[in-house]
Amino acid sequence: MLPVCRTPVVRCTGGGIAREVEKWKAVADAFDPELYLRLAGERALLDPTPAQRRAPWASSLVETASALVAIGTLEQDLAGTIVEDYELALGMRGHSPLRPRMALHRRQPGSAPQSLRASRVVVSEAVIERPEGRLHVHYVALSERSSTVAISMDGGLGLSQPMRGPFAGAGLQLTDDQRQTAIAHFSGGGDRTGFHGRLVANQALSPTTKWIDVGTDRIELPDKSSTPPVTIEALADSDDPAERYLWGRLTAGRHGPHGGQRPPLIDVAIETLLDAVAIATDNPVLDEVRAVLAAFSGQPAAATLREPWKSLLAAPRRAGSQSAVVALGVVTPPIGGLVIAFDALVVTDGVFEVHVGTSPNVSQWNPMDPSLATATISWWAEDNLDNHYLGAVTRWGGGSDIGTGNVVYWPSLDPEATELRLTPTGARQRAVISVAIPQPEEHS
Repeated sequence: MLPVCRTPVVRCTGGGIAREVEKWKAVADAFDPELYLRLAGERALLDPTPAQRRAPWASSLVETASALVAIGTLEQDLAGTIVEDYELALGMRGHSPLRPRMALHRRQPGSAPQSLRASRVVVSEAVIERPEGRLHVHYVALSERSSTVAISMDGGLGLSQPMRGPFAGAGLQLTDDQRQTAIAHFSGGGDRTGFHGRLVANQALSPTTKWIDVGTDRIELPDKSSTPPVTIEALADSDDPAERYLWGRLTAGRHGPHGGQRPPLIDVAIETLLDAVAIATDNPVLDEVRAVLAAFSGQPAAATLREPWKSLLAAPRRAGSQSAVVALGVVTPPIGGLVIAFDALVVTDGVFEVHVGTSPNVSQWNPMDPSLATATISWWAEDNLDNHYLGAVTRWGGGSDIGTGNVVYWPSLDPEATELRLTPTGARQRAVISVAIPQPEEHS
């Protein structure tokens, strides 16, 4: 480890404050982030842990680099180059057989949000009988770039094709009232009992079409309902980049219920930030972050948690409740350089998700291809009963400029809630999309 002095914040008066500040600045000025990262790489090379016992996402080197980039002490391109060099060396030595080389996501200079327009989204309750099974259509979304039909299907495809999904190969033709056609392919999941997901055609159909044919079956598309309001709120959170980085690591979809066996290496991140003198040893945020991570794994919280973590982690296990589909069809203004298009809210037995697109692409974290960049957006939500929910990205795809996928939230929706506020949150502001939750009698 690079020898450094960790100077705690000393509470004193008069000239003592100035002296402690000067000591702090002197230690920070002596810290060499590039050398620190290279020494972390050397330690990784000397680590005797067998490769088969290393989780492919558990890279202390990437965690160290990410923290240094987040606090602005190391350029992302240089950090990425150093990590790639050491990961290549690890692969050549057999330490990391699953990833002999990492392609780190580094946004190109000048990358900016592309123009995203709201989709026309129409909720449907159509049921289509097909040879593959009974097809339930939940909604149709028509954008300027693609055409989507959200579906679920009863009945699997047999033992030979359960993982390929329905309509594999040739896909399924979509046709609008202008006789324009597009071939849609299934994106989603399922098993031998059924599938759920979306039929997606990377081609725009008429946004004003009164109907759409799915294969040989027609789905009527009446005028869409009103869209929910979207507002932007400024945040009063700390401007401390080290604190933002630590909290961002807990909302990046790699923890507790959202990450399973992929916990963030918080101890590595904290050690790096302490060594870089980016955070004080007595900063209460350190204990709070550790307590939240422990609570996600089922341990009792060792510190008093603030909102939104307090209500999120205190949520009881809720039995399955309502199911509904709500058309959204809205686009947010830029949030920290990111534009988000919301197509629909889907609630299934109390578990809810939103189908979104982002520009630039917020790619799904991949254990074979981790990123140095911290999460630009935390997918929070809250209801009218003061419950909080946290989302994680799943089934993500797209190109370098625009990405599409699902954000699944935890815990399940409170059955007494009548309003949900989707609050994608950046470093200094958040969007608020207020959605009325259809009540059971509305579906009777």
